[in-house]
Amino acid sequence: MSGVSLFVQIYRHTSPRRPTLRAVFAKETSWGKDRADRCEQDWALIEEINLDNRGRALPFSATEAAKALRSEGIFQFQVMASERDQVQHTLLNNYRLKFTLPIFSELSNNFELLGTGTLFEHEDRYFVVTADHIFRTHVDDPHSPLIDMTTVGVPTDPRPPEAGAAPILTLGSHCVYRLTPPVLIDVIVIELLDRQLVATLKAGWSFLPFSQAEDIATDDDRFVITGFLGESTKFDASTNRVGQAMLNLETDYLHYTPQVKDPVPELDLFFYLQSDMTNVDGTQRTVTTLRGLSGGPIWALRHIPEGELWMPSKTMKIVAIQSSELQSREKWARGFRWLAVQQILRQSTVGLNNPP
Repeated sequence: MSGVSLFVQIYRHTSPRRPTLRAVFAKETSWGKDRADRCEQDWALIEEINLDNRGRALPFSATEAAKALRSEGIFQFQVMASERDQVQHTLLNNYRLKFTLPIFSELSNNFELLGTGTLFEHEDRYFVVTADHIFRTHVDDPHSPLIDMTTVGVPTDPRPPEAGAAPILTLGSHCVYRLTPPVLIDVIVIELLDRQLVATLKAGWSFLPFSQAEDIATDDDRFVITGFLGESTKFDASTNRVGQAMLNLETDYLHYTPQVKDPVPELDLFFYLQSDMTNVDGTQRTVTTLRGLSGGPIWALRHIPEGELWMPSKTMKIVAIQSSELQSREKWARGFRWLAVQQILRQSTVGLNNPP
């Protein structure tokens, strides 16, 4: 911090949807543009501190905070939730894990994590929704051919590395649906036609109804990006089995629209990207890349009013599909609205009687 004192203000978010969210702003800045377009009414001041005070323990990295303040005007972090909230977080994590699975490709006698997908069931048909680019021979070229799909497989059940590795099954017979070019949408839907595979996945995972997803997101929503990181994958070459660990990234809308290749304003969603993510067991870890989360679901968290029955399915809706990220001076994640999936499923070639 160049030996210059940086006085900051620490705030808590006033929304009941964000009881653990904290934000740090430079004291001399004003609400609005200087504070990443945040509004004063959404935040309550907790305290003012000097980040250069080395003798004080902080619940975040002072160096990372100073860097973020100078580049973005805001630094956000999470604090420990209440005991009740921790129990609910565990239930929500376990709920998400039931439907979110890693997707692999077996190349040169080794498994490569391609990305993350979500399982859905509709009209007695079974689907995986994920990102299109993970199946391209050149991931940056949406016009490049698909990889050899006979090498693509998924684990039989969710199993963390320390619990032993799960067998991998290939997709078998399947159909691939996407929007017809020249539309460049990084979303793809795979219909699973192999009934044995579907039965195995039903035994180890679960399939969501499409009603658990919606094309509705509000400015006040809190989001969770869910998926499997490549660096958490453990492959046992002797058994061709893979252990995986699902991660959850809580985030908010990005306060501006960045410049991207092939923008799709009617479908693009951008989210603030922070380095701290939550393992499915609730422990925290720092990450520098989202490689492996491509295609994963982006959930909007819904607040359940006091007195109403709390259920994971009522608390979350999938509203987008994770596509890409930028890790530089700017940090953000890009997703595509659920509308992209709806447009794919409403094509006549899919043949659903009542598409979502």
